[in-house]
Amino acid sequence: MPLTVEQIDDLTASTLPHLTKRNLAQMAQTFQNYEILSKWFTKEKVQKKGGHSIEMRLMDQLPDSAAHITIDQSDNPTIAKLLDKMTIPWRHFQSYYAWYIEEILMNSGESEIVDLLSARRDASKIRTAEVLEIKAWACPVAANKVDPYGVPYWIVKNPVEGFNGGLPADHTTIAGLDLDEHPNFKNYTGTYTAISASDLIRKLRKAMDQTAFKSPIGKDEFYGMKGKSWRLYTNLETKLAIEDLARAQNENLGADLAAMDGQTTVRGNALMRANPLDSDPQNPIYGINHNTFKVVTLQGAFFRDSGQMVVPTNHRARVVYNDTTYNYMCMNRRHNFVLYEA
Repeated sequence: MPLTVEQIDDLTASTLPHLTKRNLAQMAQTFQNYEILSKWFTKEKVQKKGGHSIEMRLMDQLPDSAAHITIDQSDNPTIAKLLDKMTIPWRHFQSYYAWYIEEILMNSGESEIVDLLSARRDASKIRTAEVLEIKAWACPVAANKVDPYGVPYWIVKNPVEGFNGGLPADHTTIAGLDLDEHPNFKNYTGTYTAISASDLIRKLRKAMDQTAFKSPIGKDEFYGMKGKSWRLYTNLETKLAIEDLARAQNENLGADLAAMDGQTTVRGNALMRANPLDSDPQNPIYGINHNTFKVVTLQGAFFRDSGQMVVPTNHRARVVYNDTTYNYMCMNRRHNFVLYEA
């Protein structure tokens, strides 16, 4: 006897929570590594908030409240305005996978149903990872009200060495802040001309010192939360060139450039490839302190699964949506840097 629509819905609904990855020949993904979804969107790293937007208080200046005085000097205390508010809009992200009732009828065996749904769900997850990866390394124009504030929005290039990473292109403020009023809210930046110990590696060391990147950590901590808090990101060609330098001059470079369990490190901080940076001709290296650079999600909207739903425009189709409301927030740009090739 053929399955009824109700029986198909019951079967797929009971199957969905128990889907497991099957032996699929998966060749759909574009990137070799998905750092954003696997490392940034983890429960222990994501910060959850409520409200109509993401808000954070900022203090980037000190009051004129300390000085040497004479014993008979009159007191004249003033109350300085020290705090301002960062405001970051929410961005909404969705993914889905769908199927027709007729597809289930054509593949009526239970194992075939699992294969069909597993393949659709796996493809949706891979696409989610790719979109998040691409958008995390992009800076939306000011008029864009859809895409998140990716790394280049917060960590801005500037050829002048120092804390000169100001406004992202096309923007007049950053997180609602006027940098004329908040001159300290800038990231460290600079350029290099050669991947060598005397040029790039020395400038990386200086950038780490200036942004308070900590000293090397041991192997036991390398893959723990502390090791994941300090990361260096670059493209493939720059990563390979630095690895070549590490192999060729390991004894001379010492702890500045080394390997830990097959992973190249600079002062113990992992050097990671970010696939979207492969298209950046300036070969940047971003130093990100994940204690200050975070993913913030709306409470209750962190990869929220809708469960099986009827597609309103086609009664024969079923769909499962997954929704996240989020954006990126950098609480202290001075703890982050970017160096790029001049």
